[in-house]
Amino acid sequence: MSTQLRLYSVSLATLDILVRPTNVWLAEESRTQAAAVDAEGYVKGSRTVTEALEDILHDRPKDPDAGNAYGHAWEIVIEQLESKRFDFGPMRLGAQFLDEASRELKSLGVPAELAPLGFMCNSPFTGTPYPSDLPSIGHLPAPEVAALLTAYQAAEDRLADPDHKALTHTVITAAEEVVHFNRFADGMEDEDIPYCDLVTFYS
Repeated sequence: MSTQLRLYSVSLATLDILVRPTNVWLAEESRTQAAAVDAEGYVKGSRTVTEALEDILHDRPKDPDAGNAYGHAWEIVIEQLESKRFDFGPMRLGAQFLDEASRELKSLGVPAELAPLGFMCNSPFTGTPYPSDLPSIGHLPAPEVAALLTAYQAAEDRLADPDHKALTHTVITAAEEVVHFNRFADGMEDEDIPYCDLVTFYS
């Protein structure tokens, strides 16, 4: 079974403000998407994705055994925000491919914490349990994205494996969007525009 990496340029500060049951447009569309995922039947556990979404929207106690459902629910919520998504995949070797790409990037000077496996299991959603299986959720805060972009740009042309180069290019494209937006936010001196972070979902 192939897997895919999805990267988002998204403001987590905005997400924290907007994820409420009273935010009708977000709640209703998220419920529709969660029901569609549940209908596919591949998310197993003690909570459906719809139930996990309601826990998040209503800030209810979370089920520690339902990390996978919460992970899918968070991605559904992010999809409703003013986020930009960048896809890489399918990856037939999945985690093995990401490990090999991380090794080659580190050999070319990319810091371990900025290699794909260095941040792809660092969920920003600390109020919900981490998935025991998939999706694996990652996060790179806004102040660190510029360093990732510089490191990946320096390594891209020296990568020997064309698939690793393709992955690196996708990460660069997503990071460029984050950095570009945050520079725009800095330039709006009369407005307090929240920065975007880089958030990833691998499944």
